[in-house]
Amino acid sequence: MGKMMALLATGGSVAEAEKLLAIQSDYIRRRFDCSDFYLVYYPYIIKMYGDILSPAVRQELEDCLIGFRYWLDEPGNDAMWFWSENHALMFHTCQLLAGELYPDRIFTNSGMTGVQMQEKAKRLLRDWFVTFRREGFTEWNSSPYLPIDTLGFGSLYAFAQNPEMRALGKEGLDFSCHIMAVHAHKGMMAGSSGRTYIKEQFGNWSNCPTGFSRILFGNGLPGHAGKGIVSLCLSDYEAPEELRQWVDIAPGEELICQTTQGNDGYVDLYTYRTSDYMMTSAANFRPGTPGHQENPFQLTFTGAAQLWVSHPGEWVQLGAARPSYWAGNGTLPQVQQYKDFAALLYDVAPEHPVDMTHLYLPLMEFDEAITEEHWAFVRLGGAYAAVYCSRPMQWVQSGPQARREAIAPGRRCLWLVRAAQSDAFDTLAQFAQNIKAAPLTVEGLSFTFGDPAYGTLHSAWGEALTVNGAPMQYSGYDRYGKLTLQKKN
Repeated sequence: MGKMMALLATGGSVAEAEKLLAIQSDYIRRRFDCSDFYLVYYPYIIKMYGDILSPAVRQELEDCLIGFRYWLDEPGNDAMWFWSENHALMFHTCQLLAGELYPDRIFTNSGMTGVQMQEKAKRLLRDWFVTFRREGFTEWNSSPYLPIDTLGFGSLYAFAQNPEMRALGKEGLDFSCHIMAVHAHKGMMAGSSGRTYIKEQFGNWSNCPTGFSRILFGNGLPGHAGKGIVSLCLSDYEAPEELRQWVDIAPGEELICQTTQGNDGYVDLYTYRTSDYMMTSAANFRPGTPGHQENPFQLTFTGAAQLWVSHPGEWVQLGAARPSYWAGNGTLPQVQQYKDFAALLYDVAPEHPVDMTHLYLPLMEFDEAITEEHWAFVRLGGAYAAVYCSRPMQWVQSGPQARREAIAPGRRCLWLVRAAQSDAFDTLAQFAQNIKAAPLTVEGLSFTFGDPAYGTLHSAWGEALTVNGAPMQYSGYDRYGKLTLQKKN
């Protein structure tokens, strides 16, 4: 749909656009899941480009709109998913735009007129935004799903006729831009998230939000993934100017952001950024319980140089389970973070078929790497990372994950991660020496670490992380959070 819209908007081949539309219309008529992501463009296409399309293609578009199932209370038995926050937004937006295009027509699946469609959609959208203002996103900071939300917001802002609905679209875009400005590193949203897939975990050079950042802030990358970008480009929207202060962190500064998002304080988030890296986590997010597609922790230097730890949900490396081998956790860890230090504690249920945790750390993407039985150290430019594992790490030596994956056999495991820059340690060797020389006591799922810069860090399963005896506070924030931009100390 993105390519098709670009062809029509820039005077490209109408014949090629019609071939793409034929494929998409067949998909929508069969009501496959995610049809709402594509139907949203159809009212705009008919309104703006209907005169240059063949009568047959235009009729296909009209038939799709008139006969679609716009919500779960309408007749139908299909594979479309209505219940997640991004789908709800998209279905309501589709219904509003279709009703505005055909106010006097009868929509055959529901039996409603276009005016009735508009009224229903406006009511549902108002309700959606009430929850959104209170909670933000339960699928927090998700690089595959934030673009779908922005597709809904951008379509409301760019295509809706109703001024109130256009204003809601702009409100949603403003908050999405806030997330991309604060919780992305050099335009890449590659961090803790409420839903992720393998393609996002391993494809951060080209995930959708980096294209948004390229357009909105000038610091992202042009990628092939582009849901939501077309509606943005067809509008006059510009990101709020005040967000630019968070987009790029200057050398010698640090940004700390703590937020709470989702229903009933669903998740407490901690983001730490410097000019060289971003460390993000979901603090104490349901530790010890079965996970789905959540990524509770990540440290990112570039789109390829990054690391995270997980408990695989299945043994098949490229399987389709949720959670999978790499995306999500079979059992969620207890994650706690202070600045660029994080602790991940795993206690995997005995009945789970996967009896190990593992680290993703592509050594070849860094300038230097040191690996030992319990430690790994890497350097990229003037930035470092240290990883400690309470169990001996077994580095994969063959296959696609060779020198990318370190396996820690066992169900109870403690991982510590510390990042730093050359303003604190001159070389990787000095960094490694200082970290290894620091006092570290580990007993089961309890640790005390004498960090060279931060002092005594202590936690255990079910306990708060303390920094020099003071417990960290993660909860009680709102969806925008508390942001602190300051000189590094």
